Parts: sequence; C-alpha cells; structure tokens
Amino acid sequence: MCHCINVASWMYRLEEAISLLESIVMIKEECLGTMHPDTEEEKHRLADLLHKTGRERVQKTNTLKELLFHSVCA
Repeated sequence: MCHCINVASWMYRLEEAISLLESIVMIKEECLGTMHPDTEEEKHRLADLLHKTGRERVQKTNTLKELLFHSVCA
C-alpha cells in the first residue's frame, strides 16, 4: 500500500512540474519570443518531461498578424 501512495505522490508532483513548465514556456515565448535561446531551453525541458510521460507538447502557432504586432512592439 505504501508503494501505491508513493507512486500517486510522484505522479501528482510530475503533473505539477509539467504545469509549471508550461507556464514558464508560455511567459518566455511572450516576453522573449519563440526562438530565444532561453525559451528554447525551457521548451526542451518541457518536451523531455512530457516524453517521459508519453505525451507531446501542443505547439503554439502564431498568425502573421501576431508576429507583425510582436515585432513592432519589441
């Protein structure tokens, strides 16, 4: 029974870590851009963690309007 509790705790922490990394990636993409080295590093960390859980990251796609607005505001 103790092993099941440990696994459940680990899974909860893993989901929490994924959620935090998703937030970090989103913020870095908005602030630094999608191609910035710091953003890329966090995306790789997230992808690695998702890979370990058998999942994939849903890629954010930008419209041309969003890209142009971002370049003007930067």
